[in-house]
Amino acid sequence: MVAVFSLTSTTLLALASTASAFVKLPVLRNDPGNPPLVRRGAFEQNMINNLTGGGYYAQVGLGTPQQNVTLIVDTGSSDVWVLDKDADLCTDPRLQSQNWGGCIETSAAVATVEDNGFGATFDDKSKSTTYALVTSNSFEIAYLSGEGASGDYIKEDFHVGGTIIEGLQMGLAESSDINSGLMGVGFGSSVSASKVYPNIMDEFADQGLIETMGYSLWLNDLSSDTGSILFGAIDTEKFIGSIDVVPIVPTVDGEYSHFFVAMTKFVIDSPSGEFDDIVITRAELPVVLDSGTTLSYLPSSITDVLYEQINAYDDTSRTGLVYVSCSVIDTYPDLRFTFSFADTESRSAAQISVPAREIVMDNIAFYESLGLRVPGDIPLSDGDVCSLGIHAIDGDGAASGGGTVLTDVGILGDTFLRSAYVIYDLDNKEIGLAQANLNATDSNIVEMTSGIPTDATGVSSQAPYTQTSGDSATTDSTGGVSTVTITQAAKSDEESAASSLDLGGSLRGGIVGVAVLGWMAVGGLMVLL
Repeated sequence: MVAVFSLTSTTLLALASTASAFVKLPVLRNDPGNPPLVRRGAFEQNMINNLTGGGYYAQVGLGTPQQNVTLIVDTGSSDVWVLDKDADLCTDPRLQSQNWGGCIETSAAVATVEDNGFGATFDDKSKSTTYALVTSNSFEIAYLSGEGASGDYIKEDFHVGGTIIEGLQMGLAESSDINSGLMGVGFGSSVSASKVYPNIMDEFADQGLIETMGYSLWLNDLSSDTGSILFGAIDTEKFIGSIDVVPIVPTVDGEYSHFFVAMTKFVIDSPSGEFDDIVITRAELPVVLDSGTTLSYLPSSITDVLYEQINAYDDTSRTGLVYVSCSVIDTYPDLRFTFSFADTESRSAAQISVPAREIVMDNIAFYESLGLRVPGDIPLSDGDVCSLGIHAIDGDGAASGGGTVLTDVGILGDTFLRSAYVIYDLDNKEIGLAQANLNATDSNIVEMTSGIPTDATGVSSQAPYTQTSGDSATTDSTGGVSTVTITQAAKSDEESAASSLDLGGSLRGGIVGVAVLGWMAVGGLMVLL
């Protein structure tokens, strides 16, 4: 009997020592056919978020016993916060009227989540034996759109992907005009508290749940309802070819606050050659990779040429949308938008090719179902109007953050990220990029033991699949990276010194950039009060 016990103990210890150090969490896309939960009045960014693909949500649990909660997954912020069941937006009909509805739980905005018993709120903290109040009335996040949340800081067990993070500090919002809480997975140094605390990424590593403080994100394509986030690992079946690594760009004082990388080139790419390259000839453009922003935003020096090339109409100052003919997809079935990124050494480390069907979105019928109308002076044919998923960050009605105009940064949101497999390595301050293998059903997980596993190789090509886009079905079997020659000119020493961004260098005005970017999405880059 003793021998059996000893052998069993040894076996258990061996199994424990070889246990997988990663956490897999499905992400669900909000159905944009549901009513948008945003404030009335001006056509605000959150309605645009709903029209252009909704948000990406994770189903997690809080407390002991576990209470199920739905949170927006956001790479652009660093706090986890949840709605209290008695939060004003969940209970006040006046606020619900002003915001096109209440909390997810009370408005059934995410039907797939509701069907699985997940709502937006922490229903009864008094029933949890692991609940602990940290400080009352100390949690406060504000966004430049005027939206925000406030309440207490608490500690609670956080159930995610079959794993428990014990005593995770998070916000418990009693006041909010945002319909769901957030799971921010950015750098811990960017939490909203006046005193920095260990955030979810810190706790994943500190509690030994992952070896490298990092994760990989696969959103899948626009027609798919689910993707996944892997903490501490990658999935080689979810990307094509090799992984290219680019450095995360710090602020001018050397701090790492958000996932900025250097973009060197943007190309309207069609093998038949109808379109011209749009080349960034200034210093490399810092762009932030943010899953909490549904659209992508680039300087008008790029978007003006893009709109002219594909005959798009910028109406963001009135309706918040950029319109384009849906027939662009049929006329140019091989049309792609290629983004190039540079590292310090090669200056041409990575390319991601985004099919036009991921950028040209057939969502105007939903727009009109809300009682809203496309202006009659839009120079497009009736019944052939789509919206475009790339906006000007410095144009009319664009990412101006209440009057402060951005010109020297970009934001690559979900319209870009769906085509990319992105690996966020917070330990080594690096980003891994590969072309996403869309609608992949197989899985081969490789742990991140000491950073991004660059020797891991994805599948050889995109498996054929059919996707409905506009009024027609298209079949894609390529999914590969465009063969574009990088022609980025080297900077002079003087240009490097004057630039807001040096490769591997610094982004000036860090908190200013954060403040301006913060309004972009429910889960976007936040302003700290």
